[in-house]
Amino acid sequence: MYKLRSRVVFVYVSVLVAIYIVLVCTFLLHWDGRNIPWLFSTTKDSGGDIVQKFRRCAHASKLQGVINRTIIEKFVAKRTYAAPYCRELIAAVDATRVIEKARRYATKHAQVTINPSEYGDFIDCFGCDDFRYARAYAERPSSDEEQNFPIAFGITVYKDIEQVERLLRMIYAPQNYYCFHVDKKASADFKAAMKRIVDCFPNAILTSQSFDVKWATITVLDADLQCIKDLLDFNDTWIYYINLTGQEVPLVSNRQLVRILKAMNGSNDIFISKERKRWEKRWAKNKSAVPHQLTLFKGNLHLMAHRNFTEFITRNHVAINLYNWLRGTEVPDETFYSTLSSYQKNVCVPGAHAVDLSSDSLHFRWKVWTSYPGHPPCFGKALRDICIHGIGDIGRMVQQTLNRSVAFMNKMFFDFEYLAFDCMEQYLKNLTNKDHIDNFVYDTKTVDNWSYVRNKRVC
Repeated sequence: MYKLRSRVVFVYVSVLVAIYIVLVCTFLLHWDGRNIPWLFSTTKDSGGDIVQKFRRCAHASKLQGVINRTIIEKFVAKRTYAAPYCRELIAAVDATRVIEKARRYATKHAQVTINPSEYGDFIDCFGCDDFRYARAYAERPSSDEEQNFPIAFGITVYKDIEQVERLLRMIYAPQNYYCFHVDKKASADFKAAMKRIVDCFPNAILTSQSFDVKWATITVLDADLQCIKDLLDFNDTWIYYINLTGQEVPLVSNRQLVRILKAMNGSNDIFISKERKRWEKRWAKNKSAVPHQLTLFKGNLHLMAHRNFTEFITRNHVAINLYNWLRGTEVPDETFYSTLSSYQKNVCVPGAHAVDLSSDSLHFRWKVWTSYPGHPPCFGKALRDICIHGIGDIGRMVQQTLNRSVAFMNKMFFDFEYLAFDCMEQYLKNLTNKDHIDNFVYDTKTVDNWSYVRNKRVC
């Protein structure tokens, strides 16, 4: 009797499980995503709605069986804006307890990333319109002020495709222009994914020439100059140019950035070291005379410059002669921009300024050199004397933005304390939403006191 009862129960439970499986499978086969309105756009074409397109594509490719993971966990942008502990980490500079909690969370919960081939698969299945929608790219200018002040970005990349794509998303505005230089050493998958992503945006391009970039050689400068040249040919409306790498993060919204650039009033933010004599050995390698009797200055490759300056450095014979001369020196990329941005007796460069050697000048980018005495604290890790910012640094970075009009942070690695990147993206998204108001106010008085703004030379 007992065995019979057990068999009846087993059969009963088995029937219920079978019914449940049938119901779930039926739901998945006919599900069109309408119960999750933020998941997909309502765009339709001759191939049917987007989920049906993906189902057909998935059945014909290696994506079969991973539809939920691919769409929901990886490509839906809303997930990025719900990282835990972000509010507490951003609000406090030294929130030791919260920092430790966030680190434990990141250790326990592995990072889910999108690999290069999945970008191509997603775009193949959905198309560019739904890719931009799913990834929450801005569809229109947020204000008339931003629409009337387009900015150009040159971004050098070679790895971490999702970090690069999310950087584009953070700085993206449809009125701006974007150029990517993909290093020749990058993997074939990375190059293919970059092309697929860039092809989805009418205001984005890849450089017409790619270089095998090696530190301390002219190729570092070549990659950036190629973006400038291509952007000048691509569009004639952008006003300022900003160069970035794939490991940087914006700290201000596009509207705030426009206010900063307007306050710069045609000047250029280019680092110039006050310790000029210390670097003369770099130039001594070239025994010929410096062209046009230019005074050389050591700086770096970071650049936020007016369009007039970019036209000069790529087309004027003085800049071209300096470029050719620097090929015979050490670390030429750290001399080119800084020399042309400084006041020179024999040539007037747009936006150049009298050099204030009483202090080093670079305002728009937050970068910590751990080898410098008295450097700001680094709570991440140091790599080649540069701080790789992590969870413990983001509160301090936000404070620097508020106090100094700092616009970008260098560096952050996608695979190191990934919550830091998620939190900064969430912070920027909230900041952007807050700035889309009619009575927007952003104080740029600190910009007026920047030395190169005060000392700008008018040609």
